[in-house]
Amino acid sequence: MFAPDTIDGKTKVFEEIFESPSNLSSEAEALKMLDEIRKAHPEENGWVEFAVSIRELPNGKWCAVRYHAMYK
Repeated sequence: MFAPDTIDGKTKVFEEIFESPSNLSSEAEALKMLDEIRKAHPEENGWVEFAVSIRELPNGKWCAVRYHAMYK
């Protein structure tokens, strides 16, 4: 997955797949973590979200994943 180089006349300056610590105890906790990731990377600061997932790991723990990029 690759974010476009430009969006709305702005140029991509950073791109990543952000994965939370993989020790969250529930799906609800992972969703809360996803909200915290979104608050830390707001659209008004140039962040664009392309994909997210919440997944249960083989050990029964949960993690939140967000693929995003920053544009300026």
